[in-house]
Amino acid sequence: MAYALALFVSRRPVHFWLGLTGLVAFPIYILARIVTNLMEWGVHTYGQ
Repeated sequence: MAYALALFVSRRPVHFWLGLTGLVAFPIYILARIVTNLMEWGVHTYGQ
């Protein structure tokens, strides 16, 4: 498995790094959306 990953990284490094960036950025984006929705709900429910 590690050998296959090393081959992939050596053959397509840009593709690997873009994919890895997406895997890291997407959960951060989802968490940010959840947090902003909770904050908006809290402001709406409890006032400013």
